[in-house]
Amino acid sequence: MPAIVIMKYLSFFILLLNNTIALSQNLITSPEVKQLAAGTNHNMALLIDGTIWAWGKNSSGQLGDSTTADKNNPVQIGKDSTWSFIAAANYISYGIKSDGSLWGWGTNKVGQLGISRANLKYDYRVPVQIDTATNWLMVSSGINFTIGLKKDGTLWGWGNMLYNLQDVESSPYKPVKLTGDDNSNWATIAAGDDFIIAQKKDGTIWTRGIINDLLRNYGGKNMFYKVNNDTDWASFDAGKQHAIAIKKDGSLWGWGKNEVGQLGNGSNSNAKNPVKIIRVNDWQIVTAAGNYTIALKKDGTVWYWGETFFMKDKARYNTSPKPFDVTVKYKCIAAAKERLLLTLALEKMQGVVESYELGYGDEKAIKLFIKSTGK
Repeated sequence: MPAIVIMKYLSFFILLLNNTIALSQNLITSPEVKQLAAGTNHNMALLIDGTIWAWGKNSSGQLGDSTTADKNNPVQIGKDSTWSFIAAANYISYGIKSDGSLWGWGTNKVGQLGISRANLKYDYRVPVQIDTATNWLMVSSGINFTIGLKKDGTLWGWGNMLYNLQDVESSPYKPVKLTGDDNSNWATIAAGDDFIIAQKKDGTIWTRGIINDLLRNYGGKNMFYKVNNDTDWASFDAGKQHAIAIKKDGSLWGWGKNEVGQLGNGSNSNAKNPVKIIRVNDWQIVTAAGNYTIALKKDGTVWYWGETFFMKDKARYNTSPKPFDVTVKYKCIAAAKERLLLTLALEKMQGVVESYELGYGDEKAIKLFIKSTGK
């Protein structure tokens, strides 16, 4: 998920679940959190001092601490303090350094690390450099594929992605430049399960991948499709087969699949074009994963909709936004979902981060704090 790095969290989940939840609590003092990233079952935090900290499951080395042992406590990834961007996905993590170099760690079974075909059977437990380029701006991952954006505005992809995103049915084991359009004027990206959303420097947003076929958009899944002519999009994210975006005026819009209400417009009907979600225009951050959406308002409250079996009301789904605890104010949110497992992280206004791992019959929460020193 995401690309515009946004983050998801539910701080009061302990109160929402009927089952017994194992809870561990830890504290480290550090500079303020700059960015959060959620993978399938692990989380990362980039601090303003340029260090990366990770916690959660670690079976493929996705925490980057040279082991495969799970961690309830945040552990620092290496000794570097020059990281500027992070991303997490399905048993994999990425980081970009201030010099523009791209690094990855975790699983590489289908080439999603972008290293080489010879190393497909290996998991990488520490960061390894991807490619030799030093002009990477950001990356975002779907299901076993990754899309990268360089500072020159070009899009690159690797892993098990070409069948849905490219014009040949094969998988690259190192970054390859996407074909189609001029591919040189992109500003930001987000990856869903089998599709991507990309924004051009002129402000328009485009989709590519299976969502184009699902919505019967002209050009098919191997081409970029312009969503509309609007140029006032501020941010966006991609779920399994739906897209969510915020405009500069604070309005929230969604399109794509909507069978469980993941668009939040009060219906279960798919939307080929963006539809406005609720009338208020005070949305600040939005993130999507699987068949649900979570958004943060400017007042610091968090709202959710879509497939929400893990929420307090135990409803299978909600077609309209519902609030979390409105007495708690948040700063940023991040989330990831695979099958029946949901991983969430959220930073409160005062710089405290909490994370949760939820699933049918095996709910548990790891509550940790990365507390700001105010520096």
